[in-house]
Amino acid sequence: EKEKALTVLVAEDNKINQKVVRSMLQRIGHSVTIAENGQMAVEAIRTNPKFDLVLMDRMMPEMDGVQASLAIRAMGITKSQLPIVGLTASYQKSELDFYLENGMNDCLGKPIKLVSLKRAINDVMQNRNPVASIQA
Repeated sequence: EKEKALTVLVAEDNKINQKVVRSMLQRIGHSVTIAENGQMAVEAIRTNPKFDLVLMDRMMPEMDGVQASLAIRAMGITKSQLPIVGLTASYQKSELDFYLENGMNDCLGKPIKLVSLKRAINDVMQNRNPVASIQA
């Protein structure tokens, strides 16, 4: 079945990873905006509240994924309004609580597999509450 087309912000500093994640998301029908680091991700959300979902790399220059997620939540944007899925090369299930406590809805290990990405997106979007949509 066709997924609902989402507007996804991908915060990722690695050019190759940007291309991989962009092509996966586009293949399943989503539109993608890339932010090179956490600071740019926070700015993108501040200036353009149309995003449905954020994929947030853990390790980035300027501001890492955890700092950026906390900054987004500090703007009053809840997990149900704008889900954030962390991306990390060293993901252990035992770390999930850490990411959840720091503003993320879920976390995926790299390299990202399309099936895992689709499942994570479906999971977090089911709990999304667009009624409380972000007020610009």
